[in-house]
Amino acid sequence: MNEAKDLLIPALGMVGTILIAICNLIWYEAKFAITRKGGTAHLFWGHSQDKPNLQQLIEAEQNPIEKKKLEAILKRMNLVPIIFSLSIALLIGLAVIIEMTD
Repeated sequence: MNEAKDLLIPALGMVGTILIAICNLIWYEAKFAITRKGGTAHLFWGHSQDKPNLQQLIEAEQNPIEKKKLEAILKRMNLVPIIFSLSIALLIGLAVIIEMTD
C-alpha cells in the first residue's frame, strides 16, 4: 500500500498541475489572438473581458478561415472552467490523501 501511495501522490499533483497549465495555455492563446486581430487583451488582468472581446472579433471577422480559427479558440475557452474544476478536485483530493496518511 505504501508503494501505491508513493506513486499516487506525485501523479495526482502532476496531473492537476498539467491541467492548470493547459487552462493557461488555452486562455493565453485567446489573448494573443485578440491582440493579433487588433483587440485589447492584457496579459495579467482583464481575463473576464477576453471571452466577450473574442466573440466580438468573431462577429466582425470577414475571412471564413480566420473566423473558424477564432471559433475554435472560443470552443477551447469554453472548456477551461471544466478542466480547471477537475484540476482543483484532483489537487484537493491530493491534499486529503496526504492529510489522511500523515
